Amino acid sequence: MARRLFPYSRFVGLDTVTSPTNMSERYFVDLQDAYIDFRGQIVKGPGTNKDSSNTQKHFNIKHYGSDKIVRYFRDGTSVKGRATGQSIDSTLFTQNAPTALSPLMLVNFDQKQFSFMQGHVPEFFDGTNFASATVTNASSLGRYPDGGFAVNILNRLVVAGIPNKPTEIHVSVQDSYQDWRTNTSGGTTPAATDGAIIDVKNQFTSNDTIQGLAVLEGDKLVVFGKNETLVYLADTNINQWQIARDFRVPVGLFGRNTAVNVGTDVFFCSRFGVHSLRRAASGLTLETIMLSREIQDKYQEAVENVPTSGEYTEPHAVWDGEIGQYHVYFPRSNGTVFDRLTFTYEPGVGRGGFRSFSFTPGANQICASFFARPDSTAVLSALQVGTTSGFGDGQDLSQAVSMSLRTPLLSQQQPDRYKLYKRLIVRAVGTADFNCVIFDENNNQLQSTTVRPEADGFASTTGINSSQTRPIDIPIPHRAKAISVQFTSTNAGELRILDFGLVVDVK
Repeated sequence: MARRLFPYSRFVGLDTVTSPTNMSERYFVDLQDAYIDFRGQIVKGPGTNKDSSNTQKHFNIKHYGSDKIVRYFRDGTSVKGRATGQSIDSTLFTQNAPTALSPLMLVNFDQKQFSFMQGHVPEFFDGTNFASATVTNASSLGRYPDGGFAVNILNRLVVAGIPNKPTEIHVSVQDSYQDWRTNTSGGTTPAATDGAIIDVKNQFTSNDTIQGLAVLEGDKLVVFGKNETLVYLADTNINQWQIARDFRVPVGLFGRNTAVNVGTDVFFCSRFGVHSLRRAASGLTLETIMLSREIQDKYQEAVENVPTSGEYTEPHAVWDGEIGQYHVYFPRSNGTVFDRLTFTYEPGVGRGGFRSFSFTPGANQICASFFARPDSTAVLSALQVGTTSGFGDGQDLSQAVSMSLRTPLLSQQQPDRYKLYKRLIVRAVGTADFNCVIFDENNNQLQSTTVRPEADGFASTTGINSSQTRPIDIPIPHRAKAISVQFTSTNAGELRILDFGLVVDVK
């Protein structure tokens, strides 16, 4: 028999639609609290360092600049708000029939952070206090729209999801959040800076309703329905607003807070996948692409587990620009458990770039906000996460997580022959000890070995015991047709698994 080394490297990520027996060896059948970076290395994910002074269950959370976070949480039949530095909660929304509490959407306008909940008068935080966004002279300036979705585009506040007006979009007067007049001149043509009411019911090809809004490339209003998506070409002159007739896609939105700007793209979730809305490579039109084919069944399972009633009925998403990750937080079990889907994305030329998925059940993270840190002295971390029991830094490597990943069956191109496995060689760096678990083709656990990674540098390091060398060399004296390797770690600290290899006697 010949003794050979079979290397495994440049990993891709999670694949849940292919059988573990014939899956590409660069994918994983399980990838929790870890991700694959653009070099193809396995990276242990960060934990959340929560502020011990609060244990609230959050509704939403958003940075107000780099040094202040505003968080919204449930308290009985009310949603309350509190900003960094405040010691008193402000009651913002109260459940009064028929206006129940529903998902909360946040948008910045006029250096204020507005909070919109369908059927309720919007509130805003101005950096010091919370206040109601009611119009002081509604008889002449128009009634403030009490919608559930809003965006800021070309110095206008745009609101939709208004009760009894499910297909209307209300646009404010330019540079004003209180003036909603649609024709100040009284003539046949509104003034260029006037507001507007746009009804898209005849633009939808079915009996659809608006489910969310987004802004693409700074001047395009994306209108999401349940079944399709429209785009309006905005302009500083309200009379020049028009629908993009050469673009509409039969894909709707699932979760108003999943539409997130990623560079010049808009990432969003539908009921069947994660999508990107972007400029086509030709530069002449727009396109939408599906990003989550390799985890289709896992995504469908997460969607089906989202409650249809109760406190949490939609997923929430955030783009972590430092790491390059789109996190989607799915509520499960009537909002008591939350799962996290992570899409690691490194843009490339044209349709290229690196893409990788991981999925962590029971992460219990509800929402998050990202704001790039201007320097190392910033008070808050770039990613702040709201959970079922508090909020805090979502990029803290000193917090322990339950990392787990497992390879498909590795058969060394001979799935029908028994082989003699000799050694598992792992190259890993960091500070967190981890376990290497070996399974055979019948899912029998053959062994579990705890190892220590080496320091990330040129200096030599010492393993857990004197028998361990660098790189990590683990005897695995087993006879099997194929094996599956699982790496787990519940320790705090950094860990990167660069690659591994199997020494096997084969015929």
